[in-house]
Amino acid sequence: MPKPRGIVRRPSANIVSASPPNYDAACFHAQQCIEKYLKAVLQRHEIPFRRIHDLEILLQACLEIFPLWQAMQDEMELLTQYAIYFRYPGESADKAEVKLAIDAFLILSSACICVRCAYTCPFVLRNRIYPV
Repeated sequence: MPKPRGIVRRPSANIVSASPPNYDAACFHAQQCIEKYLKAVLQRHEIPFRRIHDLEILLQACLEIFPLWQAMQDEMELLTQYAIYFRYPGESADKAEVKLAIDAFLILSSACICVRCAYTCPFVLRNRIYPV
């Protein structure tokens, strides 16, 4: 089983995407980053999970460890749609959609930073990806 630290490094770096802005990718990577964090928490606590992209289902599994995360249900619901919504022809994110995604990501990443610190990942202090 891979270590949770390895799971969470890559997605957080992907939140900054290509230039000119690729709004679809920004929404997708915001969702992916939080998905990887939730799965890392579950893995760390040896709680089994299915191969899914639904943040709300993953959140429910995490609540026995972090019950206060229930307060982030709305942000999870918002970001869950970005796992697939803009990945297919016909739909594209706009600047307003990206703002919603990034706002939700920042709220959720605050909880993720606490988890990373709790799991003693020393690189969190050197990495300035999170403007919280």
